[in-house]
This record gives sequence, structure tokens and C-alpha cells, in this order.
Amino acid sequence: MVTRLALKYFTPKNEYLTITIKYGIRFSLYALGFLSNNSAICFLAMTWSIFISTAYENVVSAPYINRVPNKFQLVYTNYRYIVGLLGTSIGLYFAGIVYPYGIPSLLGVSAVFLMFQLVASYRLIYLRTRKTKITPQWKIQEGEDTNLEEAVQTIKQ
Repeated sequence: MVTRLALKYFTPKNEYLTITIKYGIRFSLYALGFLSNNSAICFLAMTWSIFISTAYENVVSAPYINRVPNKFQLVYTNYRYIVGLLGTSIGLYFAGIVYPYGIPSLLGVSAVFLMFQLVASYRLIYLRTRKTKITPQWKIQEGEDTNLEEAVQTIKQ
């Protein structure tokens, strides 16, 4: 039910806004839980994180897999899962170190990581959507956009 509501009503067409909704709200709740040291706010932050993670997983991941040609999808998916599992294992490592200090400390460390994730996400969106685009290697291999001089002239105009 939450997934349907999130996908239908809370998924804007602006990628910056989508990333802000997914990670910005989570960051705000984590930081608030860490700074307030209140059990109810910590519970709310953790509950929100669990509910929203599955709701926005397809929104954030699906457009990228659909843009990758079929012959590269297996490699892309493998790298995506490797990076995801690596991130999870690093997070669990730091959670084990910080756990003796309490749940608010866990949320504080998570907020720091989320800040890095937000900055990296905004930068990657900017690089992907800027006006001067670099032709991906797989397009050149498939024979598309092979006339790079014509593409450069088009960009300059």
C-alpha cells in the first residue's frame, strides 16, 4: 500500500526531487533522532527507513537498468549488487562499532553516510543531465553516434 502511494503520488519527474525525497527525508529523521536522543524519534526514523526503502527502490533503480543495452545488463546488474552488498557490509561494520553507544549514535553515523550519498547522487545526476554529453562507449560499439565531429558541431551550436 505504501509502495503504491509513493509511486503514484510522491514520485516527481525531477530526479533531484526524487533523490531528495528518498534520502533527504531519511537524513533529516536520522539527524533529528541523533540530536534529540529521543526513543520515539529514533523509532520513527528507523520505521520510515524500512517503509520507504522498498517503495523507492524501483523508482531509483529501474530507469538506469532500462537505459543499458541488453548485452551489458548482466554486467551492470552484477556491479550494482556488488556495490550494494559492499555498502551494506561497510554499514554493518560501522554499526557494530557504534552499537555500544546506543541507537542515536547509529543514526548519527548513518546520517553522515547519507550526506555523502546525497552529494554523490546530486553530482551524478548533474553529470548525466548536463548539456555537454560524452558519447558512451557502448553507443560507439553499436555503431550509433560514430561521427564524433558531427556530434561536437551539434553541441557547439
